[in-house]
Amino acid sequence: MTIASTSGTIIVGGLVIDNQTMPPAVPTRLLTIGRGSLNIEGEMNYPSGITVDNDGNVYVCADLDPSISKFDGQGNFLTRWYAGDCYGLEADNNNNVYIANKTEHRMTKYDSNGNFLLEWGTLGSGDGQFNEVNDVSVNNALSPCDLCTNGLCPIDYTCPNGKDKVLYVADSRNLRVQVFDEDGIFLFRWGSSGSGDGQFAGPRGPKGIAVDQYSGSVYVADSEIHRIQKFDRDGNFLMTWGTAGVNQGQFRWPRDVEVAPNGDVYVVDTDNERIQKFDAIGNFIMEFQGLHNEVDGLDGGQIKFLRKALKKNDSDSVYCFMHAPLINSKESKR
Repeated sequence: MTIASTSGTIIVGGLVIDNQTMPPAVPTRLLTIGRGSLNIEGEMNYPSGITVDNDGNVYVCADLDPSISKFDGQGNFLTRWYAGDCYGLEADNNNNVYIANKTEHRMTKYDSNGNFLLEWGTLGSGDGQFNEVNDVSVNNALSPCDLCTNGLCPIDYTCPNGKDKVLYVADSRNLRVQVFDEDGIFLFRWGSSGSGDGQFAGPRGPKGIAVDQYSGSVYVADSEIHRIQKFDRDGNFLMTWGTAGVNQGQFRWPRDVEVAPNGDVYVVDTDNERIQKFDAIGNFIMEFQGLHNEVDGLDGGQIKFLRKALKKNDSDSVYCFMHAPLINSKESKR
């Protein structure tokens, strides 16, 4: 498990997933990366997004530093590049990195060395436009043309075209999910304002999104009303779980969601300061809580999970960001 506080420190720990439900598991600290400094290689300030590529490299973006830092699996700094306002990011199976530029209302794509490939999106509510894009998830096993056979794509979308990836984007303040091919071409969207099935609660809308690479199911953290919604690959509503509360299976501001290779679902239950693990139909499996964060010998108090990623092809390696409110007075950015 990788844990990072908004002071800029990444704490690396490990957790054995053993399906226990009581008491909450606590990860073991293994090493620490970063001190929260600006403009220094390998340092971060208020990290806000994280992803892991097929080679085990870790990519991190930060609120107060508009760049992406890349580390190897042991936490060694590799490279860094400017990427604008990044809030969520995802690596595909070719190690390209897609970045949700939240307040710039756009998506950008880079290769694994930080070379710019493309960007799309402007502020608005039309197809392919965004209003605070918060997260992105890539289905690496789905051709856009497979969706087009169901009548979902624009009539001028050409098939076959050799493309083999589909991106699902949390377009938060537009209260919807938008779907694109790997070149940023709009395919379709779903969602509206409300608390019903398939709707998203405003004003800030869905925060986290994750795709099951095997079933194609899409999980969305509907943060405002403390629930997870599950859809099929076409955006059809399947089920939902969660209510406001502190018990197992309840949430207080779920900020992110991720799917393990075996189909288990991890939810960042931010204001309850824990991650909860479920099976694919929302049955609770276990929870684990954060470490107490210590910087320069000062106990920063219990730290809150903010973002996370799962190591590809490894159900037991979870990479997480955490928030240490007593170390830095900035509250979790919703």
